[in-house]
Parts: sequence; C-alpha cells; structure tokens
Amino acid sequence: MKIGILITARLGSKRLSDKHLKPVLNQPIITFLINRIRHEFKHEIDAQCAEIIISSTPEERNKALIELSNGQNVSFFAGSIENIPLRHLENAKEHNCDALISIDGDDILCSPEAMRNTYTALKEGHSFVKVNGLPLGMNCSGYSAKLLEDQLSKFQDSQLETGWGRLFENIEAEEISMGDHDIYNSEKRFTLDYDEDFQFFKAIIEHFGKNIKAVSTDDIVDFCDNNSIYKINSGRAKEYWENFYKELESQKG
Repeated sequence: MKIGILITARLGSKRLSDKHLKPVLNQPIITFLINRIRHEFKHEIDAQCAEIIISSTPEERNKALIELSNGQNVSFFAGSIENIPLRHLENAKEHNCDALISIDGDDILCSPEAMRNTYTALKEGHSFVKVNGLPLGMNCSGYSAKLLEDQLSKFQDSQLETGWGRLFENIEAEEISMGDHDIYNSEKRFTLDYDEDFQFFKAIIEHFGKNIKAVSTDDIVDFCDNNSIYKINSGRAKEYWENFYKELESQKG
C-alpha cells in the first residue's frame, strides 16, 4: 500500500503574497513543513511506501513551487484549479497512491504525530480518518483514493475550495483525538494567512532552529503557551473565521 502525503499549496494569496516562499533562517517557510514530514516518514519514503507531493495548480505563478520541489527532492503535481479534492484524486492516480494524507501548505507546523496516526489508520484499512483536538493548523485528515473518487462523483461541477471537507460530511470517520482544543473558539492559530501568522511561525522556528524538524507537537505548543507566542497572531482569529464562512457561502451559492 502506498500513501501520498499531500501538501496543498499554490501562490497568489491576496492577504500575504507568495506566503509559502517567505524566508525564515534563509529558507522558504514551507520547507520546514517538508522537512518535518520527511523526518517523521524517512523509513516509509525510503521504502517507497509513502511519498511527499506538493499538490498545486498550473498557473504560471506556481512555477516557483516546481523549482522548490526539485530542490527539496519531493514530487510536484499541478491539477484542478477550483476543485481541491479532484486535484487530490488526480495526484493519487498520477503517483499510484492507494490513500492520501491531506495537509494544507499554510499549516507549517502541522503535527507529524497526527500524520503518523492518520498513516497508521489508513494502513489498517480505514477509508476516512480525521485527527482533532489540536490547535487550528495542526490537525490533519486522510482518505482512500476509492472513497475520494466515490464522493467526487456526487459533487460533479462543484467548486470545492474553502471548506471542501463537506465532501465527506455524511461519511463516518475514524476519529483520533489528540487534545481538547476547539479550533472554532480559540485564538490559537498555526496557519499562514496574514503577516502576523508569518511572524508567529518565524518566532517559533527561530527559537528551535534547525532542530525544528524533530521537535514534538507538545513541545511547540508548550513553548507558545509558556512564552505567550500566541499573542502575535491571536488578533486575526475572528477575521479568519469571518472570511472562511464568507468564502464558503459564496462557493455554495
């Protein structure tokens, strides 16, 4: 069984231009996410049981992500522009993946332990897996390619970007709880949308330095708690959710 670890990313954000390429410690910030995944799944990648793939779109501006993926020795795939899960299915078929772990490229410090739990559940035969309980931007999900294809057949001609997880809203998930954080009612946000978010990630990464690739989720959360790092971007939480629901409604309409 082969599992694709998809990092969904494309350039062109209106709120924070070229956000995935913004430098920290002289590296594009998204490389820290790649390195944390590579560190966690080194054995599986070497055994060709797992593959890191940057899942993007074919616009000219995303060519910089192709160059980055080549430099990082990870795969790159450009697919559907307005339908993220269709893009994921295209990735699965192109790279012969039986299942996928879905990670947003904005979630620079997404939990490797959450990814590991998702990987294990998929290997055990679960077709849909959700990790919850971590702060916004640290959870992840996974699904089989077959389930993805089956569900997409029911959403033909749909725009599925913001909130595209509704594709699985009637599917029973294998839920893995890793904490008690409520992402909808918390000012803690590990996702990259605004400059304050970039400064938040920058503070964490610069503190741990190159060792960040191996730092545990708990140690990162504890560092932020003990040093009030959350205050850097907590003021954007309300605006983030207002924009999220606004974009979701526009796509449903």
